[in-house]
Amino acid sequence: MSTVSAQPSVAHQADILRAAVCVAAMDGNVCPTEMRCLRVLAERIGVGERSLQRLIHQARNRPDFYQQQFQALSADADFAIKSLLYVASVDGRVCEDERIVIRHFAESLGVDDARFEQILKSAERHAEMRNDAKA
Repeated sequence: MSTVSAQPSVAHQADILRAAVCVAAMDGNVCPTEMRCLRVLAERIGVGERSLQRLIHQARNRPDFYQQQFQALSADADFAIKSLLYVASVDGRVCEDERIVIRHFAESLGVDDARFEQILKSAERHAEMRNDAKA
């Protein structure tokens, strides 16, 4: 089982941002909450609004874009999957398409089903707590 590093490299964070954009755009709509999350990830590594919008455009219009993200995320698979699930859950739920794409990322990164389910359940609990706090 991999460990989550305290501070992934900027390059790794950029890979996670690209993957997060793919997940956020998967359902065809990047909601305001997802957009805020993407902006936070982008700002951490110095990615501007125009570059972020280009990434979103690519994720929406290039079906192969998300496939290119698998190779770079293997350095810290748990961190990457947790980050992706967080982005997917900020709108209050992880839709089936998002779940499928993130599971595919996880498989490509060597994360087994049991570990993925653990991470997913944790993300869903956090999403429920955020929803309860909003209510």
